[in-house]
Amino acid sequence: MERHLYSHMSAEEKDKSGLKKRCATCGREFKDKKAYAAHILAHKGQQFACDQCPKTFHWKQGLRRHVVNVHGKPPKIR
Repeated sequence: MERHLYSHMSAEEKDKSGLKKRCATCGREFKDKKAYAAHILAHKGQQFACDQCPKTFHWKQGLRRHVVNVHGKPPKIR
């Protein structure tokens, strides 16, 4: 029930509620569910590599943004 109510709270109310998700791997705490989910994916080690330099990313969108901003062309996602 508490989690259901949490889903209806505004961002400000969530910050005040103290409800946090804790990473079982490293112990880091998150108030935001999306940030927690992104953090867990980072522990899983999935990487998207730039085909033009040695840089890697946890998210496809991060790679896309990098290739356009740094290399100035549309990315080739592997």
